[in-house]
Amino acid sequence: MNSTEFSGIRHSLGKSQAQLARLLSVSPRAVQSFEQGWRKVPPSTERQMLFLLFMGRAQTTRIKPCWERKECDLKTKKKCPAWEFRAGNLCWFINGTICGGKVQDNWSKKMQLCRQCEVFRAFYSSSSGAGIWTTLSRTPMVANEQSGQSESTQARHFEVAEKAR
Repeated sequence: MNSTEFSGIRHSLGKSQAQLARLLSVSPRAVQSFEQGWRKVPPSTERQMLFLLFMGRAQTTRIKPCWERKECDLKTKKKCPAWEFRAGNLCWFINGTICGGKVQDNWSKKMQLCRQCEVFRAFYSSSSGAGIWTTLSRTPMVANEQSGQSESTQARHFEVAEKAR
């Protein structure tokens, strides 16, 4: 996760740096450092950010479980933690899932694969196929209204993040 994506997700969550720091159990200085690109976003923090974003969007987004999208056979499903925990929308969050016929147990490598996967991308994209930043700039979460930012300011953050991807 790069600094622009980190900042874009924070803005879409409608959180200040201090509020996000509390959620992530890091210092506000760490959040600032991640956003400025002074420090690399650790995998555990990336994971938490994506989870928070997912949970914020989950109530309004219906995503078909991974085993249906990927048409996994019963043998594969029974070996996969996403099936075991009935977390087909969160397969990208769980290490040890079986995707592409292999067990995915390294977060960084897994996320490279997940970012290309339709299951992960489904909660980032709208029905028109636009990316997360476009979708979120059109439908900001309620919490953004409390952040004091105008929608045009939010949209600029999202446009910058989309270009950086």
